[in-house]
Amino acid sequence: MLKTLQIQNIALIDTLSVTFSPGMNCLTGETGAGKSIMIDAISALMGSRTSKELIRSGTEMGRVLGEFTAVSAYTTDTLLQLGIPVNGDHVVTLDREIALNGRNVCRINGKTVSSSVLRQVGESMIDIHGQHDNQSLTKPESHGRLLDAFAGAEIDDLLQEYNDTLKRFRERQKALEALSGDPVSRARAADLLLYQIREIEGAQLTVEEEETLLQRRNILDHGEKIARTLQIAAGMLTSDRDTDTTVLTMLGDLKHELSGITALSSEFESISGDVESLLYEAEALSDKVRKAAEKNCFDPEEAEWVRKRYDYIQTLKGKYGDSVEAVLRFLEDAQAQYDFLTGSEEQAAQILQEMQALSAELYGLCEEISFTRKKYGDLLEQRIQEELEDLEMPGTRFAVRLDFAYETDEQGFPQFGKYGLDDIEFLISANPGEPLLPLARIASGGELSRIMLAVKRILNESDRVSTMIFDEIDTGISGVAARKIAEKMRAIATGHQVICVTHHAQIAAAADHNLYVSKESSGERTVTRVDILDDFTKIQEVSRLLDGDKENAITNDHARTLIERYHA
Repeated sequence: MLKTLQIQNIALIDTLSVTFSPGMNCLTGETGAGKSIMIDAISALMGSRTSKELIRSGTEMGRVLGEFTAVSAYTTDTLLQLGIPVNGDHVVTLDREIALNGRNVCRINGKTVSSSVLRQVGESMIDIHGQHDNQSLTKPESHGRLLDAFAGAEIDDLLQEYNDTLKRFRERQKALEALSGDPVSRARAADLLLYQIREIEGAQLTVEEEETLLQRRNILDHGEKIARTLQIAAGMLTSDRDTDTTVLTMLGDLKHELSGITALSSEFESISGDVESLLYEAEALSDKVRKAAEKNCFDPEEAEWVRKRYDYIQTLKGKYGDSVEAVLRFLEDAQAQYDFLTGSEEQAAQILQEMQALSAELYGLCEEISFTRKKYGDLLEQRIQEELEDLEMPGTRFAVRLDFAYETDEQGFPQFGKYGLDDIEFLISANPGEPLLPLARIASGGELSRIMLAVKRILNESDRVSTMIFDEIDTGISGVAARKIAEKMRAIATGHQVICVTHHAQIAAAADHNLYVSKESSGERTVTRVDILDDFTKIQEVSRLLDGDKENAITNDHARTLIERYHA
């Protein structure tokens, strides 16, 4: 639930901190005081699109921060899927900064995220329903989603299976379109693929070659210096010339000199042995240096070949991938595409066969989905009928029209939609004897508010969000209907936190927690403030909503009676 809301520099609000409670929270106050601004701030906190006009005049940036406690497992799963850390105490903090220069900064638990991620997480915790949202009931495309929400897991599982199958069908459909396209374009594509295949195959690449060439090139780049150094080293160790300055001749002379005294002492014998060991090691080293000098004899032709071969591999990488492995993978893909394009007739026949099997599977799933929707549609009709009667709409008939209809494409396959083949629309007859017609044609604003509240009430148990916000959805109603709406909100508040903005005394009286929103002028500035009402000030506010006089004793008694009706 939403525990605290902090707002800075939003519209009339300078700095505001509001604490909400479990149950039903009600915001009241004079028109224009800032009640709906708070709802707009929460919408911004949920990642909704905002405009610069929302920022308080004379400031550069507005900010909204919300702290949510006891978040649901659904929200926790959403956070984990998005890679956002989850606190052990199940507290989630949403934070959004809105600047005049258009820069938005969104954070969740201190981690910077995009507005779309903020929206995804926000929508897992809050459902905002305003008076304009009633218009969604006039759009038939929203009716199917409401019916599916009512059906719950049973329809969700079917739709998941359906969409997985539909994805495979769409992939096959795209493959078929690639084959049945312009023959000239297909031939050009095949020619390009063949050229690429031949170029890569002709290079005879291996994964190890690039590193080997690089090492050899480094040696050849310094070939003259290496050859000269090894020749000098070989000459210092031994020489074909008759000279006493090589290492081997000096060690040989030393061994000869020591041989005359080795018999006199074991110490001298040990020294002579060490010299002899050095002589053997020097001879082995001399042979090693000689072979290295022969091997690394600088060859300008080899150096040029290595350079060209290495550069050619880099050219292929620039065209087909950032590594030799990527180039070889490109070759595999190109070969597969080439085979696909050049074997179009056989491929098309195979794809059509696969599509026919998938289409039959999809059609069967659509029939099962439609049957399930029909079952829950009948139940939804009954439930909403009961709710509408309780909301002072007697004689009103509500119906779910469900048509299993579709058009076919050029191949004769049904044009499968994201949600199946059902055409769903809610119908209503507001008065006995009148025919059932689409909601948009006959429902008034007050009727739409009550119908939407009935839907929310019915979906209450399966709704995964923890906080439901109703922004003046009671517009256009009065009397008993307002009392019924208050009762429905209280019923929803048993399983969810409810925050509502209202001008109706009955709804304010039903709330568990009341907040009064007002505005004050200080010099040239107007600011919004929120006060939590106690038992006495709540009676005064309900009195004000009843007849505009919060001090009248008779009205106070009436207000007290209203409050006691809901809180006895």
